[in-house]
Amino acid sequence: MVRFHWHVEHGLVAHVIPGGFQESEGSGVWRAECSVQTTSDGKGPASATFVLPPKYLELDRVQELGVAFAHMDNANVKEVALVRQLEDSLAQQGFIVLSFSCDHTKERRQERLFEKSLDACATSPYAHSVKRWLLGGMGIGARIAAVVAGKCRGVMSGYALLSYPLQAPMPEGKTKEASMVPPASDSLEPLLALDGAALFVKGARDAHCTTSALAQLLLSADTLQLADARLVDLHDADGSFRMPADGDAGNEALDAVMQFVQAVAADSLEECTLPPPRPEQVASDEDFIFQAQQSAADAAAAVEAAAAAAAEEKAAQEAAAAEK
Repeated sequence: MVRFHWHVEHGLVAHVIPGGFQESEGSGVWRAECSVQTTSDGKGPASATFVLPPKYLELDRVQELGVAFAHMDNANVKEVALVRQLEDSLAQQGFIVLSFSCDHTKERRQERLFEKSLDACATSPYAHSVKRWLLGGMGIGARIAAVVAGKCRGVMSGYALLSYPLQAPMPEGKTKEASMVPPASDSLEPLLALDGAALFVKGARDAHCTTSALAQLLLSADTLQLADARLVDLHDADGSFRMPADGDAGNEALDAVMQFVQAVAADSLEECTLPPPRPEQVASDEDFIFQAQQSAADAAAAVEAAAAAAAEEKAAQEAAAAEK
């Protein structure tokens, strides 16, 4: 059987696995399952999927902006469906999409595999028309994308980071010396190396990334190098964009990403209607403490009032019984 191989760099190659090129049912896009060589001895290949437009063979039907998206391989069903819908929607609009599925083992290794997969996609014949890239991801995948973006050699035009785990600790270092240093208590560091435009989409109930913390960071001009930052905060949604009572904010997240990617591709961010972070989204620690104290005081007052009412009712019952 003849495999479709291409050279990536330093003698390393990538290929579409046998039977791995299929049309995605219902969407018209094509999915190429690829194996990417990461070492010269053939050990530890990366697996990645290239999602291609219906007319991928017509160069004028392929966008000059490519999209690379990292996500977790054991996410919940709704999350997996959302990512698949996003990839297909982008490909239908003419974007070449690298879909990289991460696992929870050795995040530093996942970063390396994502970087190698991006190299393979960028050097493949499918991406011949792609001149620049937008990197994105969801959850831990968003952090992996941010880390890799700071090391990529290609032209990075933007970032779409969904449920970025800002307040989750970074993984341990990949070397013995680095692993002896405690990891950072948050995931701010990868964002410091990013420049250009970035979209953050998060749920208001995401425990790993509060709206206040992210808005405060994005409004700190002295901290980040981003020229344009957008923040879409989905009311009542969690980190998977699920809402109470089986609600779902996934379509809102997808629409935001599509609008942002199209604006970056057309160099028309000034016309993009997605909101920037706002000062009123930032609450100080004192505000949080006051709100917590106020809530505790209100709860205590409610308990005290209920106890007083119960005692009053009991006294009334005892008085009525005494009169009889």
